[in-house]
Amino acid sequence: MDCQYLKKFLLAAMACAFFTQGLRAEDDGAYEGSVHFRRMKNLAGKWVGPDPEKRKKSILVEYEVTSGGRALVEKIYSGTSREIVSVYFDKDRNLNVIRHGMLPTPSPLEFRYDKDDEFTLILPIGSGVKPDDFHLHEIAVKFTDPDHVIQRWTYYEFGKLKESETLALARMREKGEPVRQPDHDAKHAAQEEQFKKQQQAEDSRRLAEAEKARKKEEADSALRQAADAERIKLADEVRKALDLSKTKKAEEAEQARQAEEAFKTRGSQEAQRAAAAEKIRKDKQAAENAKKTAEADRLRLENEAEEAIRAAKAKEIKQEEEEEKAKEAAKAERARIKAEEKEAKRAAKEAAKAEKDAEKEREQALEDAREAKKNPKKSEPAKANEAKKEVKKASPAKEEEAEKEPSEGGSKVGRGFKKIFKAIVGE
Repeated sequence: MDCQYLKKFLLAAMACAFFTQGLRAEDDGAYEGSVHFRRMKNLAGKWVGPDPEKRKKSILVEYEVTSGGRALVEKIYSGTSREIVSVYFDKDRNLNVIRHGMLPTPSPLEFRYDKDDEFTLILPIGSGVKPDDFHLHEIAVKFTDPDHVIQRWTYYEFGKLKESETLALARMREKGEPVRQPDHDAKHAAQEEQFKKQQQAEDSRRLAEAEKARKKEEADSALRQAADAERIKLADEVRKALDLSKTKKAEEAEQARQAEEAFKTRGSQEAQRAAAAEKIRKDKQAAENAKKTAEADRLRLENEAEEAIRAAKAKEIKQEEEEEKAKEAAKAERARIKAEEKEAKRAAKEAAKAEKDAEKEREQALEDAREAKKNPKKSEPAKANEAKKEVKKASPAKEEEAEKEPSEGGSKVGRGFKKIFKAIVGE
């Protein structure tokens, strides 16, 4: 037994090693892919052909093999706002393509069937594209020869054929000129026309099949509706019969239940009366307790309300007293300010009057000085004594202030007296 298990283990290990080696060899070399993917990779390079929308202009189509031979990138209208990028690849050894363009949803197509040098990729079920949206539904590729290929794009909307475009391409040489062969243009044009006719016939056939399928669907829908109506009618009859049977059974069950309830009721009347009396007593006691509690709460609330009213009145009286004190203080302050203003006005009047009297006395002194100069009979000392006496008599306080102040920083009155005194004594 042990030998058999060992042999099985060795065979399994060898199979795993062989499979792993095969995968490593496939990863190390370039990926070839399915037959149709290899044919598409042969298109690598630059191709040129008439614009399907503007026949007088030509467009450039580029094919590039990337990702180690696992993807083929197709670029149409490269470098413009209409640029279309398609990526061809194998999925489960079957050719697939995803086209990105101006349509809002990319179209993932997969290989469906081939015929001679032509194969078709169609939008599969569950692709995520809404049938009512305008979308690319099919791509047909026909290889006329290694340097010429024809593509046909079919668009659907609301589940029906909307429009189609045909693109005939020729491989470009290194100098940028398309590859041409003798008498090939006419042959290529005939093949393109034949391809268009085949595609139109195919479109007509598909439209006819779609119309046939629609009519069949309408007939099937009518049959289904009739069958549904018959089933509904039969179901209603069955439901009515079941409802009648259920109603009868329910009435019998209700009668039995009422009889049982009556028996139970008769047997427990005394217990019910006792329970009712006990309940009445408990309810009465609960009502009395609730009444006492309510009365106590009412008294408590009344006391709290009275206390709050007293506190509010006391607070109001205190506020009135404080306001009265504030008014009296403001009144006293206004009286003090008024008295100070009155005293200041009186002092200002007295100062003005004193200044006026001093001015008059200075003028009189000047007049006397002028008279003394005109009549120099009296001696100079006598004149000076008289002038000093007059000045002292006129304003002794101002004279003292004038004598105390320095000559440069004294007041105007002191400087005036000094000038008068100098004029009198002749200094």
